[in-house]
Amino acid sequence: MGANVDAAEMIFSEGKEAEVTSDIEGLEGAWYTVTILKLPNKKNNDGKALVRYKNIIEDDSETPYTVSVPLSDIRPLPPRPRDPGELFYQVKDVVDAFYLHGWWPGSISKVLYNPKRYIVTLANPTEDVEVSSSDMRRHLEWVDGKWGISE
Repeated sequence: MGANVDAAEMIFSEGKEAEVTSDIEGLEGAWYTVTILKLPNKKNNDGKALVRYKNIIEDDSETPYTVSVPLSDIRPLPPRPRDPGELFYQVKDVVDAFYLHGWWPGSISKVLYNPKRYIVTLANPTEDVEVSSSDMRRHLEWVDGKWGISE
C-alpha cells in the first residue's frame, strides 16, 4: 500500500481538483469533479483520500458532499482543448457529456446544429441526452499514468 501513497503524492496534491468515479448503482462510469482535501499518509494508510464534490451537495442542499474514496477511483482532470467551444463533433464520436452533475461516457448519435447541439447516447445507463458542445469533451482514458484516446 505504501507505493500507492507515494504514487498519489506524485500525481495529486491536497487542495487541487481531480475526478472520481463510483461503483454506486446508477453512477457507474461517470466522473465527477472534486477537490482533494486529504491524501492518505504512510502512517495511517487506508488507501483512501478525502474529497469534496464540486457539483454534488449533501441532503441539506447547501454543503458540498464530502467523502473518502479509494485512490484507485481518482484520476487527474483530463487535459482541456484550447477552445472547447470551437470543437466540432461527428456522429459516432466517443465523448463525455456533462449530465446529472458528472461526465458520462457515450457517443454522438445525432448532430443538431442548433447551435452546436448534439444527441449523445450514454453508455450506462443507455439514454439519449441533448447537450451543447460546451458540455462535451472527447472521451479519454487514464491508463498507467497517461491520458489516451478511447477506442
